Amino acid sequence: MAQAQASETQASGKQASKTQAFETDFWKDANLRKMWDDIVPGEPRKTIPYTLTKEAIELYCRSVGETHPLYFDEAYARTTLYGGLIAPPSIHILLMFSCTLADDWMRSPGTVNAGQSW
Repeated sequence: MAQAQASETQASGKQASKTQAFETDFWKDANLRKMWDDIVPGEPRKTIPYTLTKEAIELYCRSVGETHPLYFDEAYARTTLYGGLIAPPSIHILLMFSCTLADDWMRSPGTVNAGQSW
């Protein structure tokens, strides 16, 4: 299960602040997952509720090097077609791992995830 954990960070000698760190070892529960031949198309899957917050969007953007003001600057975002802040399209990767159980097949080798290369 992808779980967020609080961690202390210190930047440039400034006071430490708490930030969220998301699970990065996507293989640690691989032995719990179904194999491709065990997956039943259309079978309902259990999911975990997840509230996407402004802070989670900002953390995700910083972690992938995304700096577009559409994700950070409310004044700028209000002037755009969207009328406010939005989340980057690639954030579905964070949501996929935050909303699925450790044994969910969506975390199986071969699904598009944060560790896949093209």
